[in-house]
Amino acid sequence: MKGPICNICDRRPAREHPVVGWYKLCELCRSRRKSFGANNPICGQCLGPKTPTERFCSTVCKRANVRKGKKKNKDRVVNALGGKCSCRSRQCPAHRAKECGISHIDLLTVEHTRRNGNQIRRNNGRNKQGRSGNIWSRYGRALDVPGHGMRLLCHNCHHWVESKRFKADIKSREGVK
Repeated sequence: MKGPICNICDRRPAREHPVVGWYKLCELCRSRRKSFGANNPICGQCLGPKTPTERFCSTVCKRANVRKGKKKNKDRVVNALGGKCSCRSRQCPAHRAKECGISHIDLLTVEHTRRNGNQIRRNNGRNKQGRSGNIWSRYGRALDVPGHGMRLLCHNCHHWVESKRFKADIKSREGVK
């Protein structure tokens, strides 16, 4: 069985662990990155030289590390929710007569069946401008809650489901008046 790839270089296989299976780093990256303290002269992303006070050698490396973390969080959430569009309605105009099944990660979004997405997005981490940071990490934490009420849909199916809900809400409000 071939193990996972190193988290830093994304080229070499990670080292095997005798108990849990695999370490996160290959032997070469581990030897280059033994300590991450202020005394370590190696950048945390590109393994090049850096200043002693910073973790990364430049803002380019820092942004690359943030993008890598966001991608990892999104991959974890998408894989936990099945990895493909879960719309099964034959009335959905996105696929009419068959199951949608779109699995391209950039075309998928999370649909909240309990309509609590705003609460998940608001939990922990609004910055001063009111915008949220990495939403996929919050979705990952919400997956730990039993009955989380999230499923994956492609953007077409999600738009169809939300417009159907919106029209039903308007009809129910008109009936109340």
